Amino acid sequence: MNKEIYLVQGVDMESYQDFSDRIFAVVAKANSTFNPDAIKFTITEKAPPASSIIPFSKREVSGHLGLQPACGYL
Repeated sequence: MNKEIYLVQGVDMESYQDFSDRIFAVVAKANSTFNPDAIKFTITEKAPPASSIIPFSKREVSGHLGLQPACGYL
């Protein structure tokens, strides 16, 4: 199984509710189109840390993701 992680940043004048609605719609469309084994998403109000360690496995494997100030938009 392939695992993918996407980070999405809201646009300047987008409210929290508009951002949440937009991301929920994108995730719902991906779920119905690709029918993945699992799909999860988390929306936070607070900016993520400058650097994160994200585990990809229950074993000792992890990936390090350094976040850039400007992320892609959906």
